[in-house]
Amino acid sequence: MSDATGHLSTLRLNARTLGQLPPADASGVDAHLAACDRCRTLSAELAADDARFRREVFPRTLPHVEARAGRRRGFGWGWRWLPAAALVVLAALPVALFAGRGARPDLQAKGGPVLQLFAKRGVQVFAVEPGSLLRPGDQLRFVVEPGELDHVLIASRDGAGSFSVYYPFGAAESGAVTPSTRSELPGSVTLDGTLGEEHLWAVFSHQPLRASAVLEGLAGADHAVPGADAVLEFTFQKASP
Repeated sequence: MSDATGHLSTLRLNARTLGQLPPADASGVDAHLAACDRCRTLSAELAADDARFRREVFPRTLPHVEARAGRRRGFGWGWRWLPAAALVVLAALPVALFAGRGARPDLQAKGGPVLQLFAKRGVQVFAVEPGSLLRPGDQLRFVVEPGELDHVLIASRDGAGSFSVYYPFGAAESGAVTPSTRSELPGSVTLDGTLGEEHLWAVFSHQPLRASAVLEGLAGADHAVPGADAVLEFTFQKASP
């Protein structure tokens, strides 16, 4: 529950704020927060960041993403910079190709799943392009449009080859999403200090998939996930400032 310093991780704190922890884990986090000023302060800061993103950033980017996607759906998005108070937000960009079973990687089926990443660094929030250079401490958020599918799990393999589940955090299976609806997934992920190339996979399906089975499939040579209806892969670099 806590890291090597005895304090709670930002992933754990975010999951508690969003109600994504099992009751026993949530009670343990609450007990720690009651006794730890540092973690209690960090928890309040993370909650404020989440509220600020929902209030100031996401509502300003989503209409532009939807407008451009409506004109060019299925063939990638253009991009543009938008001022938003003190923030600079990249509103729309090509983030991944539809790679469902039977689909060619250079052809995206109309209405197929879409994944978009946003990163927060200090006071700056920006969309992440494939191959972008990110830093330890950057916070990632995910926006998806699942097409006709209704479950998603986002997994990561870091530069050291370790796998983890980014969404839904701490869950044993895929999270439910609303079909044909573009939505921001709850919570954020703070990147740790492991440097190098990091791979993300957004695994979409009609039924919930076990997280352990998804990670086992992704660890294989062909990254095949049994039961997956579409898999989007996204790669970025993580380096020190």
